[in-house]
Amino acid sequence: MHYYVSYFLKTLELEKYGTGTGVPTLNRNDVHKVRVAFPSLPEQKKIARILSSVDSKLALIDRQITTTQTLKKGLMQKLFTQGVGTQDADGRWQPHTEFQETELGRIPTVWEVAELQTLAHSISVGIATSTTSHYVPKGIPLIRNQNILPDQLNDEDLLYISEEFDQKNRNKRLHSGDVLTVRTGYPGITCVVPEKYVGAHTFTTLITRPKQEYVCSDYLSRYFNSPKGNDLMLGRAVGGAQQNINAGSLKNLLIPVPTLQEQQEIARILSTVDHKLDHLQTQKPKPNS
Repeated sequence: MHYYVSYFLKTLELEKYGTGTGVPTLNRNDVHKVRVAFPSLPEQKKIARILSSVDSKLALIDRQITTTQTLKKGLMQKLFTQGVGTQDADGRWQPHTEFQETELGRIPTVWEVAELQTLAHSISVGIATSTTSHYVPKGIPLIRNQNILPDQLNDEDLLYISEEFDQKNRNKRLHSGDVLTVRTGYPGITCVVPEKYVGAHTFTTLITRPKQEYVCSDYLSRYFNSPKGNDLMLGRAVGGAQQNINAGSLKNLLIPVPTLQEQQEIARILSTVDHKLDHLQTQKPKPNS
């Protein structure tokens, strides 16, 4: 019976019985007055068994998420220093065997190290003037820092600007393959512009427009979000408590540059891990569901 009572109490908002101005304390007399629904003992056991099974499944999902996150971190460390190799005549990837010491540490000999400004057509900042008076219910999407997540765009809370304001800032419209980086707040978080948002705008985010013949947008985004890439960017961050990255400092960021084919394979491998993480997250119930 105690398992059933334990699960039942979890459904109650016990904090409303708390007293005190500091850390709330449960009032024993008030809690004693809480009415508990008691089905028959066999039904109590069945309910507790079902809920215990659900708890076990959720705990397993949490362990799988933690394991996959650890795997991804290790993969990023390996892929951005050792790569996946070169493809043989049968299309199979053969590991690199020769390495060189560079400013970024030990990397394959066939890789290059380049400043970001040599790999990009431009590195700029989105709209940086006040946009409040130009918001409209439906218009041109405006992507803000909070919409940018590691390697993905969250468009659940997009704002929109008028076509007139868009026209005034037409030189800041997003292009296919643009890489967006958070400049302030949580600097360094990066994603690639989805095709559906070509022509949209951003508010004070950094916009890198890669030269696609040299660097793959997805590879660049994933490098920025890797521990190595993020540490390098934050090492160039300026400001005090509110750190920020500016376009000037980003231009000098050093990038390891494999062949385009290897860049795409690295991005594909990390994307596969992200899909697994997303799948695991969807198996967890949403809060208050």
